[in-house]
Amino acid sequence: MELNLVGEEKSSRHLEQLLLDLETTGWAKVDNFIDQKLLFSLLELFKNELSNDSFESAAVGVDWRNRLDKGIRHSQVSWIEDWHSVSELQQLKNLFDGYLEVLNSHFYMSLKRYESQLAFYPQGGYYKKHLDQIKGRNNRQVTMVLYLNECEEGGELVVYDRDDKMKVASTIKPLAARCVIFFSSQIYHEVLPTFSPRFSLTTWFRDDLDGIRIEF
Repeated sequence: MELNLVGEEKSSRHLEQLLLDLETTGWAKVDNFIDQKLLFSLLELFKNELSNDSFESAAVGVDWRNRLDKGIRHSQVSWIEDWHSVSELQQLKNLFDGYLEVLNSHFYMSLKRYESQLAFYPQGGYYKKHLDQIKGRNNRQVTMVLYLNECEEGGELVVYDRDDKMKVASTIKPLAARCVIFFSSQIYHEVLPTFSPRFSLTTWFRDDLDGIRIEF
């Protein structure tokens, strides 16, 4: 399936390079992942949700063990519950549906659904080094982070080498419409302290039909 990034030809090139990078390093980066109109609309939606107190402090852990721990993570989050509530979310749903099919086909995966979380990092926000898949809860298979604004200072995503979790593979600046995708069980990563507001949408592609949400 060809994904509609920004233009059909660019979509095809992005997808080919993305899949190649995922194969060779376990992670990939794509700029201009969505067009500027959709980006602006999503950011406005995001800010409206934030102003309406729809966000809560992010926790770490699993189900009843979730806990607030600002020594590990300092951010606010809001889960997307209804993809049909506005047209912008429906557009994203169509895009993610396509990625689910492509990932299944190319990597012989059995992804069945995805869950998405808006994340706001205020000044001083960060997230220490971690994996998105934790022991005993291995349903998250692929992580996709979409940045909705340019973080002027700080807030970089540090991606660690798949084969050596102590080695930095890349330090990625949050730029509007930039997307980073990686295998959830393979790539350690962290968010460096930010000194300006940072808005992003994180999506986890899962291989279960329904399950307990994991905050890690």
